Amino acid sequence: MSLPQDPFDLIAAFLDDPAHGWSIGSFGAIGEFIRDPEEQVEMTRAPDRLEACTARGAIRIERGAALTPIAWDSLSPDGESWGHSLAFCVPRETSGPRVIGDMGIDEEAIRATDRGDRLFDLGVGSGVVTMCLRTKDAGLIAAMEAAQGQSVPGNGAVMGQVLRAQPHRVLLSPAGRVEVFQPIPPPDGKSPDGPHTHLLPKLIANRQDQDERQHEQPGIEMPAPGRAIGGACRWRHRSGGRQDRGSEMRTNNRLHP
Repeated sequence: MSLPQDPFDLIAAFLDDPAHGWSIGSFGAIGEFIRDPEEQVEMTRAPDRLEACTARGAIRIERGAALTPIAWDSLSPDGESWGHSLAFCVPRETSGPRVIGDMGIDEEAIRATDRGDRLFDLGVGSGVVTMCLRTKDAGLIAAMEAAQGQSVPGNGAVMGQVLRAQPHRVLLSPAGRVEVFQPIPPPDGKSPDGPHTHLLPKLIANRQDQDERQHEQPGIEMPAPGRAIGGACRWRHRSGGRQDRGSEMRTNNRLHP
């Protein structure tokens, strides 16, 4: 099979195929976009971007980022077969401590109906990745405004409002964005099938050394099935039409915005 001259055409072909899932995130803070073959989806292809939007979530991939491709093989979880992975990387930015912050109105939301809602940085991203929540709920907006400059992990007041208001979660990187519309389960609950997010305080607390060793960070990553790799955006293939649960990065102490 001949490959297209424009790499963006290849990414568009992957996005058109519901067998492929995507995510944007860093270690401990990840959002995933997955859709079913029969699920209604609105696809957009413009010169500068690709978009896919369902009732459960959405993704935008932008052309403008300067991405460096890195490919590798890895042993599959079954210990017998090999998987093929591909990451498009960008230089890692020095992020320092992250805190809750007001990002204003989300004018770049994928759906027009969401472009009047407020966007807040949760302060849990790393490098080029930002994990946000988006809401029009007055109570949650007030709680987030009051919590600016604070940390989300361990902040019971903020998390209580988040679970009550059920905001959208938005993951941002130079490669684009993933938006998750589905409800947030309680800390001891099960992630829904399809688009969902994970916020894992233990991984966030222990990732500093990992970040310092990496000079580049994935902008779009295509890992082999079952690989729990955090990056700015990643792709995974679901064989047999089933969701790959091996890469969900579960812990016993987790929160789910």
